[in-house]
Amino acid sequence: MGNCDLCNTTIGDSAKRYSPNTVRTVVRNGLRPDTYGPMGGLAAALGRNLNQGWVQMVMADTTDWALCPACASRLESYLHPASQPRQQPSDSLLQSHKFYKPSGPPLRSRKFYGQTVDEAKAAAQAAGIPPGKVKELKVTRTVRDDTVKGEGPDAAAAINAAKGRVPSAAFDVGAAEVFATGEKGQLEIKAQSEGEARNDWRIEAPPGASLDACECQVAPKSGFLGIGQRLGIWRMGWSTPFRAKVSYKLPAEVTLTYQE
Repeated sequence: MGNCDLCNTTIGDSAKRYSPNTVRTVVRNGLRPDTYGPMGGLAAALGRNLNQGWVQMVMADTTDWALCPACASRLESYLHPASQPRQQPSDSLLQSHKFYKPSGPPLRSRKFYGQTVDEAKAAAQAAGIPPGKVKELKVTRTVRDDTVKGEGPDAAAAINAAKGRVPSAAFDVGAAEVFATGEKGQLEIKAQSEGEARNDWRIEAPPGASLDACECQVAPKSGFLGIGQRLGIWRMGWSTPFRAKVSYKLPAEVTLTYQE
């Protein structure tokens, strides 16, 4: 069992076989792949001449062609072109292993970096990839200014937090700068329970504050049927963190696409 060399359908031992010389003859008589089908579109997208490439393959081929009955009939119509009408190849030719060729080795990509675009390109060019295999060298990021921020209970902790977030590839890293000084304060919240007090303190506290302490100063009274009911008083201790920032530059990035 095998496959037809034109349409790739399964064929048995009864398949008709043709010598390379016979196939070359029908090609000289005008047999060509279908330039209007997907194969033609693929060839156009790759900038290739479908007919030329296929003819070159046939003329260099030295193996017999095994064809199914339908393809054998179509091929034989080109053996005597003056007496028999020519037929266009069918789309099934697209799967024929005689002229279907893969697009080539798979593409790979690598990224290279530098403190300038030219430096990143130089790193790519020095990677040892043969120029003939390079398909594209594209700038995917220019040098970019960026800033990271950090928080902590004091200035030193905030600075360390900011420095810890600076990417390892950064350069021209600036000095850490504290841009917000932490504060502490207290609030008195009237509520019927501690749970309500813990929910209500944020309304009066500064943005970003954290709750450090919650102390009941006056216990609430529930009363009887609402008579004698009294809210409790809670003292809420809060604080805001120190905030620091660090500025730096991210290197330029180029992406090299190549064939293995």
